[in-house]
Amino acid sequence: MKVNDICKITEEIKKINSFSKKPYLNRDDDLIVGYGRNLNRIGITLQEAELLLINEILENKTRLKAIFSNYIDFNEDFQQVLLLFCCLIGWGQFKKEKEIIEAVNNMDLNEIIRNIITTYWYRSNVVVGETIIQKLKEISEM
Repeated sequence: MKVNDICKITEEIKKINSFSKKPYLNRDDDLIVGYGRNLNRIGITLQEAELLLINEILENKTRLKAIFSNYIDFNEDFQQVLLLFCCLIGWGQFKKEKEIIEAVNNMDLNEIIRNIITTYWYRSNVVVGETIIQKLKEISEM
């Protein structure tokens, strides 16, 4: 199939199917997203999942810069650990963690660690949580 043909078909599909940012159930109880992607039947490919992950990381980095006006002044290792934690816990939960946000603003690594340990996320993901804690401890020793 030629690229031009794919472009034509793509435009036709976009005219017929409206874009759905969020998944919805169609009349056959199939979970549909985008321009008609059937997640029940097809799912997503590894490449699509990686693209979604990259987009999530970039979105979270932008969000962190908005919350922490001094984000660019944080050392690179701390930026990466903060971004990793944000991606793992999820943005919705991260922004609710006021004590962690305050500790980050104060650059108090010990307080960040103490507050991470008290989160529900940590208690249900201890192994992953300990990875974050270890990375923060390494930064504090620098």
